[in-house]
Amino acid sequence: MKKSDSSKIASVPEKLAGQGGLLTGVAKQVSEDTGVPAAEVYGVGSFFHLLSRSDAKVRVCQGLSCWMAGSEAVLSQALDLGLPAEGCSCLAACDQPVAVLRDRLVLPRVGSREIKQSGGDWKKLTSDFLNEEGVWFGHVDSFDDSGQNLVVHLHGNMDFSGEAYQRALELSSDDIIAELETSGLQGRGGAGFPAGRKWRSLCDQDKQTCYVVLNADEGEP
Repeated sequence: MKKSDSSKIASVPEKLAGQGGLLTGVAKQVSEDTGVPAAEVYGVGSFFHLLSRSDAKVRVCQGLSCWMAGSEAVLSQALDLGLPAEGCSCLAACDQPVAVLRDRLVLPRVGSREIKQSGGDWKKLTSDFLNEEGVWFGHVDSFDDSGQNLVVHLHGNMDFSGEAYQRALELSSDDIIAELETSGLQGRGGAGFPAGRKWRSLCDQDKQTCYVVLNADEGEP
């Protein structure tokens, strides 16, 4: 099947938003309006579902990092104040919780104070961590031992001496993988796949050139 013109596809989210999202018959109507096949309209609309619903203008991240930082309370306060709000999946701002999507702008570190200061007007909801142009350029904080970093909270006291890294340099590939297998370390995904088995399968490949496919934008740290 021939792919649709990119400019036509780019107009699909706006068209869907104007008709309330992927309601019955909407995909067909947008397809007729844009010339984009209905299957592609549905694909774009379901993938960019946050942009296809025009009723909610404030979306509070409910991913693990934001949830631990109190996103449920932020969402509850927003609803109590009358903001057109709802929960949503990860907004890729795990190092700056609680993340909130105001229309199409991600606001970092939104808390009770910011919600209250909006006065119930979603357009006035903002964050002190936006730059002068009203844009946030996300960054990952460096690790420190102050106890304020999320990673420290998750793992308790951390060793910043580099001793474990130096020890790993002294081990062979097989020894490192054996340590992983013995530890029982698993991935955080739903499958809980053993890390040692994953590393072993790559190490055992005969070919010299190997590739690892990595999703670097997960919803949990």
